[in-house]
Amino acid sequence: MVEEGHDRAFPERANMPMSSQRWSAIAESQFPWEREALEWLRVELPDRDLCHAWTNFEFIDDDGKVNEVDALIISPGGLFLVEIKSRPGLVTGDTHTWTWTTNGRDYSYDNPLILANRKAKRLASVLRKQPSVIKSKIRLPWVEPLIFLSATKLNCKLEGNARARVYLRGQPGAPEDAGIIPVLLRGIGSPQDSRRVDNQQARTLSRAMVEAGIRQSNKHRRVGDYQLGELIGEGENFQDWEGRHVSIESVRRRIRIYTFASAATDQARKVLVRHAVREFQILEGIDHPGILKVRDYKETELGPALIFDHDAKAVRLDFLLREQGKNLNVDQRLHIVRQLAETLKYAHQQKLYHRALCPQSILVKEPSAISPLLQVMNWQSGAREATVGGTSVRTVGTLHVDEYVEDLGLVYIAPESTWGDLAHGPHLDVFSLGTIAYHVFSGQPPADSAITLHEKLRVGPGLRISDVMDGAGKSLQDR
Repeated sequence: MVEEGHDRAFPERANMPMSSQRWSAIAESQFPWEREALEWLRVELPDRDLCHAWTNFEFIDDDGKVNEVDALIISPGGLFLVEIKSRPGLVTGDTHTWTWTTNGRDYSYDNPLILANRKAKRLASVLRKQPSVIKSKIRLPWVEPLIFLSATKLNCKLEGNARARVYLRGQPGAPEDAGIIPVLLRGIGSPQDSRRVDNQQARTLSRAMVEAGIRQSNKHRRVGDYQLGELIGEGENFQDWEGRHVSIESVRRRIRIYTFASAATDQARKVLVRHAVREFQILEGIDHPGILKVRDYKETELGPALIFDHDAKAVRLDFLLREQGKNLNVDQRLHIVRQLAETLKYAHQQKLYHRALCPQSILVKEPSAISPLLQVMNWQSGAREATVGGTSVRTVGTLHVDEYVEDLGLVYIAPESTWGDLAHGPHLDVFSLGTIAYHVFSGQPPADSAITLHEKLRVGPGLRISDVMDGAGKSLQDR
């Protein structure tokens, strides 16, 4: 016997849009394109049992991170965390980076599925800890991350794994509809898949969402004189937010919050504070145009925070190389490498070592300029040596450098990067400068994984630009 609401669920397009009883808009989106996409989903989803949606909310996860969610939708097919992207134009990319081409200009971003997948896992962990779930002893369905490309004027050229869990509007009601609605209603796997949802699970999940304390995004959250706005990045134990000065609208800062876990012990919190203080101390007094300047250190309810300079128009170097790399001439490429070399020279004169330099840790100001300014950031794994009262004092970064670098960045750091000896600092940075120069001139990363990089270094003469770039003479090779 087929359970009602599973295999035969919603064979045709529903006539009645989802009602307010089942569509819980926790907050109204501030973006008109996002409001339109959510309204389209509401109209196309059925007003029937086992279906419910929560939109525009945030939750605090077990690590103390703030997570903003566009939509969470439950149906017989499963439980789905939906991330909405509404930019029109042509979208291409791979599993790491997407590029939109709109009105003749390229815009590169991290694949949104990466962050959506993190949010899905964090939300699942939070829900499993709620009293109604523990009491019911039921198995919660997986929280499935989906990317909804909602623009009507969109040419999606994503292929292979880059297209995984990415859906457009499709043609709701059509027999062969390949859009997002059939996936939300029937799920990703087979009817017997463990991701399916029954009545008891749906009721328990609805109660758990209330118990978890989901709420409107706190647009008034502040750190010192700065109101937090858009999340612009995150790492293992921190989140970076754009901060706007409450009195001077034009003043922006990058606010890095080392997030306290909701159940952290006093000892764990002290360790986190030491991480934040260490990054501040490493950069305190450093004043160079090629290094992102730290302005202040603050204690907040979410955790200790560092306040950096911020240029909203700056882009990461990996994005610049993806968007404009083919159009850069030799002089511009040399300018990029020379700037980084001069910045590292200054840092090393101050006995300051980054130890995990990669394009993802370099910002490019005025990226469309002939000679843009580069700034190095993310010094939390760095080290610095100073002399105080005739005594040598070391502020040493984590021994586990790889924990602070995304997979994409690992191919730029030396294999010995996890060694804790401060004396290795300069050599690590010089190695990274070489791998970045390789990318700048060849147009491709030095390897597709850290394992491949290590193998190249083990069996060959190292990274040679002539191996991947036709016509690269000895003069360019030796530079």
